[in-house]
Amino acid sequence: MSNNRSMNVPVAVRDAIRNYQPLPGFTLVPPKAGERSIILQWGVRVTVELDWKICTGWICLGSESCRQHHKIIKLYEKTSKATKHLKDVHSITSDKSTVFGALLSREMTLPALGEYEESRLLNELVTNERYRTTTNAQTVTDAIGELYASVKGEITNFIFENIVPNITFFYCFRGSSKTQGERYLGLRIYCIDNKCRFRSFLLGTRHFRPSYGERDGGIRIPFKRWIDQILFDFGLSANNSFGGTSDAGADVKWMLTEGLKLQWEWCNPHLTNTATKAACGIVNYKSQSKNKG
Repeated sequence: MSNNRSMNVPVAVRDAIRNYQPLPGFTLVPPKAGERSIILQWGVRVTVELDWKICTGWICLGSESCRQHHKIIKLYEKTSKATKHLKDVHSITSDKSTVFGALLSREMTLPALGEYEESRLLNELVTNERYRTTTNAQTVTDAIGELYASVKGEITNFIFENIVPNITFFYCFRGSSKTQGERYLGLRIYCIDNKCRFRSFLLGTRHFRPSYGERDGGIRIPFKRWIDQILFDFGLSANNSFGGTSDAGADVKWMLTEGLKLQWEWCNPHLTNTATKAACGIVNYKSQSKNKG
């Protein structure tokens, strides 16, 4: 049996349900109007008083063994235990579960877009022979390098054609990912172009994992070296900028003020966050709070 339609329920089961007489202390609960649960087509629902509480249960009549042993399963708000018994013991599932399982199986095995025959034919038609290549680690690496070189060239040309000297701002940040456990560095440039429009570019981000020898004197040295390198890649230096913004972290603030000799300003989102925490007294230890209220 693989579905719950009445015509597929054995006559012996239907007769057992129709002629069922509850044991002493049990009360038979007939199906409600419009109720079509599969468990009521293979058993009966009863109630019994236990410890001064009315408990609801389901008695399976799906086989001679269950009928003889008076197999009863306690019901709560859902009927998952009863339906699991039908599936595991009698291999019975509802039409809805069967259809859902078939749909799920089909969805899980659908080919990707590029695997469809139509997609392959279209690719053969519109792609020139000389542009076809095998995708592997080497070609992906080469493509990333070409993309970076192209973007860097565009940004470099824009910088030298548009930026007014000494009014550029750098935004430097150092963050970490809680999920990956990685630290990141980032550098963004803010400027005004020759049409007096405010523009910004993310010059680069990278994992910050200096070796033990590099961080022997602290992380500021490798930090500054990376900043200098990325500025050099774009034909820039600290002399092209007036100031920089960041949070008040000791390392990034030192980088902008002492390392690059720039005018430092608070990053507004970090300033707002810090001010809010200070005003609300949000600190690691209560004794450090300035808000004693």
